[in-house]
Amino acid sequence: MKAFLRRKRNNGVGFLIEENKKRLQYLDGSIVTLALVLCIISYQYYIDDIVTKYILVIVFAAIGLYYTSKFFKSNDQESVTPALTSDSSAISAIIMLGETGDFIKQWTIGGKTAILIGKNTKNTEVDIDLNDSMYDALIQDEHAVMNFAMGSWYLEGLHTPSSISLKKANDKMRYRLTGNRPCKLEPNDIVYIANTRLLLK
Repeated sequence: MKAFLRRKRNNGVGFLIEENKKRLQYLDGSIVTLALVLCIISYQYYIDDIVTKYILVIVFAAIGLYYTSKFFKSNDQESVTPALTSDSSAISAIIMLGETGDFIKQWTIGGKTAILIGKNTKNTEVDIDLNDSMYDALIQDEHAVMNFAMGSWYLEGLHTPSSISLKKANDKMRYRLTGNRPCKLEPNDIVYIANTRLLLK
């Protein structure tokens, strides 16, 4: 149960985006319905001034048409968004490296928005299983999480003090993650999980 709650929290960004989309679609549908009702009421019951009656009908009809097109446009874009999200990140795989930099294992991450790093146990299932690492005794069952948000991947430790560091590809410097602050990831960065090296490709 604990693992499920943590994974749900880690999927928070994608979950909130989907929830906001649904709310906006509901709002658009409500505005269309309201505009239609006001259009009918204006046409049926506003008899005193015929010019005002037709102006009100045209205004409410225009509002209804605008939000109808917006509603259908958001539905069409919903099927396109996941593909754009996965393509916008240059990181598509995580490679476990040995002591001499040799290839040990690889995971593809295309299409995902949250990745749990740790060790598979009977109570915990992770996306990146580091049971094969030489340093597996130093690795927590749920050690770190990678979240995809706003076109980039971010790394965050799940324990304090963190035994996670990051060697940036651009300056070759190694930085230790502190607290629960997410760190932005780039292609060719190397993530150190208790001395287990994960190359981002």
